Formats: sequence, C-alpha cells, structure tokens
Amino acid sequence: MPYSIAHTYNLSAGPAAATANLETIYYTDFANIYKLDNYGAGTPINLTTASPYSTAAPWSVACSADGSIVLFGDATGTNPSLYTSTDSGSTFSTYTFTDASVANGTVLWVAMSEDGQYRVCFLVTNYPNSPQPTYLSISEDSGSSWSTPMLITLPTSNVLSAKLYINGGTKTLFYTSYNYTDTTSTEPGYLGKYVWTSDPTTGAFTDLTTGKSGVNGLAFWSLAVSSNAQHITVSADGGGLFVSSDGGSTWTTVWTTTETGNVAMSADGTIQFAQTLTRFSYSTDSGATWTNVLYAYQVAGMSFTFCTTDGQRAMLGTDPVLLDISYTSGVACFPAGMRILTPSGYKPVEDIHTDDLLVTSDKRAVPVTVYSTTLHTSTETAPYLIPANTFGKKSPPSDIILSPTHAIQVRKGVWEKPRYAAEEYSIIRQVDIGKEITYYHFEAPDYLRDNFIVENSIVESFSGKQYKGLKDRFYKFNKTLKGYTRISSGSAKLRIEN
Repeated sequence: MPYSIAHTYNLSAGPAAATANLETIYYTDFANIYKLDNYGAGTPINLTTASPYSTAAPWSVACSADGSIVLFGDATGTNPSLYTSTDSGSTFSTYTFTDASVANGTVLWVAMSEDGQYRVCFLVTNYPNSPQPTYLSISEDSGSSWSTPMLITLPTSNVLSAKLYINGGTKTLFYTSYNYTDTTSTEPGYLGKYVWTSDPTTGAFTDLTTGKSGVNGLAFWSLAVSSNAQHITVSADGGGLFVSSDGGSTWTTVWTTTETGNVAMSADGTIQFAQTLTRFSYSTDSGATWTNVLYAYQVAGMSFTFCTTDGQRAMLGTDPVLLDISYTSGVACFPAGMRILTPSGYKPVEDIHTDDLLVTSDKRAVPVTVYSTTLHTSTETAPYLIPANTFGKKSPPSDIILSPTHAIQVRKGVWEKPRYAAEEYSIIRQVDIGKEITYYHFEAPDYLRDNFIVENSIVESFSGKQYKGLKDRFYKFNKTLKGYTRISSGSAKLRIEN
C-alpha cells in the first residue's frame, strides 16, 4: 500500500502550478519508490532497486512540478541520508547528514517547492524507541547544502505530512505530527507551522492546534493547505476531518466518527477532497459542506488522494480513479443497470472500463475514459425513468433511465433532458430519490461527434473539458421544434482542450 505520494504538479494544495496535471505519480510503500505515468494507468516502475538506496525503506517522496526532480530519504534508522534525482528517477545522488545530533537518524518526511529550489526534511533519532526527538533541516540551493538539523521544540511526535509554500521572501512549512510510539503521552499530536525568511535556522515554530477547540491533542494524519496558507484541512487518525479558513487560528469540525485518510484541495482552497475508509467526499465551498461522490470499495487500495491546482480533476486509489468535479456536480450520465452498445453487443454500463470501445450513433467504435459517481440522491440528483414511446412512436424505443440533465435524442437533430421533459410529459417520473446509486460517465474523443447508444436510444457522451468555455452553451431550446438543438463540432470558436 502506498504511504507517500508525489505527482506533477504535485499536490493540490500547492502554489500556482506550471503544469497543473496528474500525469506522473511517484509513491513509496516503505520499501521502494515507484513511478507511474499516464495518470496512474501505466505500469509501476521501481526506481530504487539499485545500490546504494536499495535498502533505504523510504517513508515519503517529493517531486518538482514537472516531475524531473525526485527526493526521498532513508528511513532504516541507521543512515540519515537523502537521495535526489534530476532526471525523473533514472539516477540518484546521495546526501548524508554528518551532524552528531542525528547520527543513526531516520529521514521521516520530505517536501519541496514546485521548482525544487527549496527543500525540507524531517529526521528523528532513537527510532523506533520512545521518545523520538524530531529535527528539521532545510535546503535553499536545490539540495546542494542543508542547514544544521534543528530540534523541534514542540511536543515530540513523528511527522506524517508536510507542505512547503513560498510567497516572495517568506517560506512557510506546515506539518502534521502523530505520537504513535509513546502511548502514555498527553500530547499525541499537533499541526505545526515553521516560517522563515532569509536564514532557515532562525524561523519560528507555531503550534496551530494544541489548546484549540475541536482539535486539541489530536493525532493528525494528512494535510492540505491553500496557496495563501489561509485554508487548511487536516484529517485525524482514528476519525475526524477539520477545516480552518483563517490560517489555523480557529477550526471547524466536519466529522469525527469516521476514520479519515488523505485530503487535498485546490490552490485557492475552494474545492477540497477527503478520503475515508467508506467514502470519497468533496466540497466546493472551502470545506463548509461536503458531498459523497465515490465509495472506497470501488477503488483498490484506497490510500491516496490528490487533485489538480484548479481542483477540477481529482485522482484517488492505488488503482487510480479520475473524478471530474465540474461534471460530477452536474450529475449527467447513466445509472447502474442501463445497457450501452459495444462492438460485441449491449453491456451494463457498470461493466465498461477505461479504454474499452463503445459504438457511436454513426457506427464507429471509439475508446472511452470512465468515471463513476456514487451518491445519496435528492430531487436534484435522482434519475428519471422515460418510458418507451414517451416522445412518439419508438421514441424512445424502450424504457430508459437517465440522470436529470443527460440529453437524449428524441428525433433527428432534436434533444430532450429528463428534468425539463418531465414538466411537459407527465409519464416521465423521477425514481430512487433518497437512495444510494452509482452513475457512470463515459468520455469519448469528441463530445460533439461521439454519441452513444443506450437501451436503443441515442444519448450524449460526457463532455469533460474538451470544449472550454461552452459548458452551458451546447444546447438551445427551439420553440418550433419543441426541443433542444445542439451546436455542431464545426461551430466557430470551439477549442478542444489537450
């Protein structure tokens, strides 16, 4: 199971990114560092099988925005060393701490700025015994030199997550701690902040949670921070999700009863994500309210969560699932149980996987990217049952169930959307309100050309982000035709996003 993840541009809560994508992922499983390309769909490449780092047992990994710089540490407890690659993991160089204070120390956590110039690492000594003094070392010259390890004077706990932010001449490091080796400690964990300007050894440590309502004394696991360092979201080991919108001065409890794993957020903190043992949730209002969109049993090894800096696309799981928030909030697709046409005949939508082929309405076979959304439905999100012949003879040819805004072609060139059609056709009714259902979304190479066949009806595919700026302008209501018409793929001012 992956323990630490880095990717390009790396973590959702980072500063404005140069590339803002999730294409390359680096992760560690305590024993090795692995690299995954193609949004996690590639074959894992073990980067640490060669000497001298084949026995390093890395706990964490960090990478630059473009993925070319990779950093991890030795966590064996006998060799306080860092390993750095500047060629995307092909080769590594070694930096070993010789300071007596961290002799035989363990490098627990690493982090870096998006360009790789600023880097930090946390070291502990006396591992795995208790207590474990924790030290911080910083590099401001791309890892060529490191500051003398500084003893963290706040409660002695292991660091489990760290985020580094650069704002002009001010550098801010956030980190979570978890004292899991000293069960008798009255201070099991905290969220810390270290801020410095010119000299990395003269900064100030601040405890952001001890003594504060709702978060005092908790052992924190994962951390996400906005680029202005005001929006902070943390998960607590054993259960809990907590958000702050004032840089950690005050905290709001989201939930406490569910064990929460990794969290992520967009650069501005507006869109946030949280993973638990039973669900995957997101917020579009800086953590004030949350929606359940995917359940853990759907994702093998539900162990990491991150998103692009704009928050519009998230990835989770060791068998990565991509989730498009701009689309999920609209809920426009097929519920489980509907059948879609493939080259080998109709198949249930839940049996279709990314890169499978689907048959279009003009009889071509195109590959698709599959997304799924599980949620407890309301009148805004529950699907509609459209009986056969609702719009005329064989329109549709058979009963079909669609999400509220999924367009269906009722006659050549004319489309309807269930939510609005129900106002005119009383035979159409909403079903499964208040129930948990799963929607499946299929993104084709060209949204405006590639329509699919579901239950013998022509229906739209998922637009994703292919046509920028036209999300709400695909369809126009035509009073004469008494239905919607759609713009064509040759319409002016269309631009396909690569």
